[in-house]
Amino acid sequence: MKRLSCFLGMPAVLLLVAFCPVGCNGAGDDDTSSADDAGLSIDGGDDNDIDDDSGGGDDDTDDDTDDDTGDDDDDTSPACALPGGTAVHPMTAGVAVGGLYAPVGISIAGFAGRVGPDHPLAVTLGGSAGYIDRPDVKALTLDVGTRRIVIVRLPFVGVTELFHQKVLDRVCELTGVNLNGSLWLSATHTHSGPAHHMPVPPLISYTGTDTFEEAIAERMADSVARVIEASMESLEPAALDAQVFEPLRSRE
Repeated sequence: MKRLSCFLGMPAVLLLVAFCPVGCNGAGDDDTSSADDAGLSIDGGDDNDIDDDSGGGDDDTDDDTDDDTGDDDDDTSPACALPGGTAVHPMTAGVAVGGLYAPVGISIAGFAGRVGPDHPLAVTLGGSAGYIDRPDVKALTLDVGTRRIVIVRLPFVGVTELFHQKVLDRVCELTGVNLNGSLWLSATHTHSGPAHHMPVPPLISYTGTDTFEEAIAERMADSVARVIEASMESLEPAALDAQVFEPLRSRE
């Protein structure tokens, strides 16, 4: 349709050009001046745009929409404003550490065909025999009044969207706070963390994740959410700091 409309419009353009070869006002121009528009303006100057200043020179030194008295271009950047136009509130931060639900005997995720003790919490992989360091959760909450983010470290081989949603839902139930879009779960990718929280088909659960167990995943999510709750309850005034290290000098 676009090509057809352009084609149909061409005869009208040709007719107009044929009818007005040198200008329809009889003076060889299409404005009130008798000068040709090829390089002259209606104000008698040598500019070829709509005259937007009082001078007769070329307007390329002042071709913006905001005419000033000088001949410089108005390229001054506007003052930066804060997002949303609101003031930044003093930052507060809270940190909390707590145990992850991972009872002794639960299978360990990370290696295919992992052997270990028989246990009701171990299905296709061997169970755990004890702890060297008890798996824990660490949560950091940062709040500037208009925005809050929470960063969580988990002793998992990986984090799934399903588990992330379970934690979001549980935090909402415990605190009434919706962290959707503000919660960052970071797995350490340990191969010695608990299994049963990754939704994989049973036929491939022996490859390193064991079977997905809804009840276990729910209890894990609850333990994570309670650490997040504690971090949000411990908010105190804080500030960000950064240190710049000088580059290592080459040995002489």
